[in-house]
Amino acid sequence: MIRKGFLFTVSQKKKFKVVLVAGEPSGDFLGAQLMKALKKKTDFIEFFGIGGYLMEKEGIRSFFPLSDLSIMGIFENWRQTLKAWKRLKETKNLIVGINPDLVVTMDFPGFNFRLGKGLRKRLKETPLIHYVAPTVWAWRPGRAKKVSKFLTHLLTLFPFEPPYFKKYKLPTTFVGHPVVELGFDEGSKQRFMKRYEISKEETLLTILPGSRIVELKHHLDIFQKTVDMISTRIPRLKVVIPTLPDLEGYLKSHWSSSVPMILVTEIQEKKDAYAASSMAIAASGTIALELAQANLPMIIAYKVSPVSAWIIRASVQVKYCCMVNILLRKYIVPEFLQKDCTPTKLCLEALKILKNPQKRQQQLEAFARVNELLRPATMTPSEKAASVVLRYLQPTEGG
Repeated sequence: MIRKGFLFTVSQKKKFKVVLVAGEPSGDFLGAQLMKALKKKTDFIEFFGIGGYLMEKEGIRSFFPLSDLSIMGIFENWRQTLKAWKRLKETKNLIVGINPDLVVTMDFPGFNFRLGKGLRKRLKETPLIHYVAPTVWAWRPGRAKKVSKFLTHLLTLFPFEPPYFKKYKLPTTFVGHPVVELGFDEGSKQRFMKRYEISKEETLLTILPGSRIVELKHHLDIFQKTVDMISTRIPRLKVVIPTLPDLEGYLKSHWSSSVPMILVTEIQEKKDAYAASSMAIAASGTIALELAQANLPMIIAYKVSPVSAWIIRASVQVKYCCMVNILLRKYIVPEFLQKDCTPTKLCLEALKILKNPQKRQQQLEAFARVNELLRPATMTPSEKAASVVLRYLQPTEGG
């Protein structure tokens, strides 16, 4: 079967062997979207590597479960560290044994950059593509030069990132952010309010205290006290917390506010919750881009241990914390970090947004600009990424 690719036509009978390596759920999503885009253009690719449920659905032959790599971290115990190194060595050997036409690693730099350096020594001519640039614009800028020595191509999520790597002659392409493919602007306010019996007179507030237990421990109590304070000014208040299934029990057992709380774990319910909410209070992270896609005004907060805060202050080189502000180079979304992350300050700012249409509109106009910046001109992010991959699979040019 012959199909036109983005940049060439695949007409050969031999299938290309492509290795994809994810290390966490976000990489699994990137990998699955990339596989879908590639399969739309050609049948002549076999996928090997490490993927989760989503990549397995698309047909990857996974070396071992994605969960085996979740042990990678700075403070893990020595048994876990040994297992991680064993998996790294095993992955290198399996990839070399396959002798692939191309390797794509996705995010997860602690594992994937070690893997890439090892593969470059043993597969000298194989194109190595990494998907998601290290945040050299925020900290440790020396990483740009290091990755340029073993990568063939880098795919970035943000439009301002390529110059940091092209400086070291590393071919780099902005492909766009995966959040634009998730449809966070497609939620139904009516469906959510009907399902949870929320009246038009009630105000719904989304709170997002984090996606890890350590973040919940830092933020949940502060956010609850904030909600209690807001409820004295807005009596008919309800809260929705979109979360992960494995955090549901913790949130239920630690919610002590008198304000009624709804927990949602399904992606469609999350979209509907955003559509029904008046604003969000969120722990800093990629979640800000989800909220921008959903056109939900927000304030951002974050708190870490004093030692972690000291390390961050000493090493981080960006003015802002929220990606909306970083992308626009302007303070649009209020940020409350460390000593400023208090219930009183969060409450006062939340009330300004809830009661001031001009402040809400200022954020909505900024979100429109951000959402334009996060997508390539003529394709989806996964299609753009696939176009780069296909270019390196051209038999006549090889990249």
